[in-house]
Amino acid sequence: MSLICPNCKKEAEDGAAFCASCGAALAKEEQAGPAAETTPSLQTEAAQTETAAPSDTAAQVETAAPFDMAPQAEAGVQTQTITQTAPAPAAEAEVRFSPENAAPFYMPAKKSSKKTLLIVGGAIALVVVVALAVFIGFYSKAKAERRAYIENLGKIQAMMLSSGSDAEDLANLTRNVWYNTIYDELDVDTYPYTHDSKGKVHSSFNISLGILSRDTEIITQKAGIEAGRQEVTELLALLQDPSKEFAKAYETTDALYDAYLHLTMLAISPSGNYNSYSESVSGAVSEFMAQYDKLKISIPAE
Repeated sequence: MSLICPNCKKEAEDGAAFCASCGAALAKEEQAGPAAETTPSLQTEAAQTETAAPSDTAAQVETAAPFDMAPQAEAGVQTQTITQTAPAPAAEAEVRFSPENAAPFYMPAKKSSKKTLLIVGGAIALVVVVALAVFIGFYSKAKAERRAYIENLGKIQAMMLSSGSDAEDLANLTRNVWYNTIYDELDVDTYPYTHDSKGKVHSSFNISLGILSRDTEIITQKAGIEAGRQEVTELLALLQDPSKEFAKAYETTDALYDAYLHLTMLAISPSGNYNSYSESVSGAVSEFMAQYDKLKISIPAE
């Protein structure tokens, strides 16, 4: 038979659970019969009862009925239909910890410090290597500079001895020519300069010294002495500002250089009278040899 909607009072089709016009739930009677052993319903249906057009019908909400472990006492109990205008906001449930509802908790694995130790150890090793390389570099540089300084000391000593010896030879020849012209002495080494083609001694020592200064071999010898003096001067400049270790050696080298310059000047440009010149040459040679001997013992060993 037809059902009448209790809400809009319109006729609904047989067996319909909801009104086709307003959407309200329709009550339906169940015939009594033997009680069946069924699982109790965990949910009851709830329908929204607000009157609205079909397009504005509110969604039906199924609300859970309290869970009852006991079976229905009697058969034929009608399902209670609950209508509500809007679902009440659910209160925030209190969460209690229990072993059953606890989520699995994983203790993060402790990171090994081995990698950190390797990084730190590598950094320390790198610093040590760099420091060692810098130290070796400075040590090697200092050692090379020390060796070079000692070599330059030995070189300037040898150069002044060689050039000084040439200057001494020329100065001795000059004073011999000077002396033999004044005192008419015959000497194989001075004869070409002190006597004319007839074998007579020159009347003035200036004539003999002039012939000596124009001689080709003498000119070449003087040029060699001047070149040696230039090299010695340039080498001495490299020895300036010595370290504490070489301070004494440099002081002696400088004193030897002064004696060397004096001797070379006497050889290249003789002046004064015979006696003063001869004394100057003897004094320069003596001073030169004294400073030379000092330098030999002042140069440190490599």
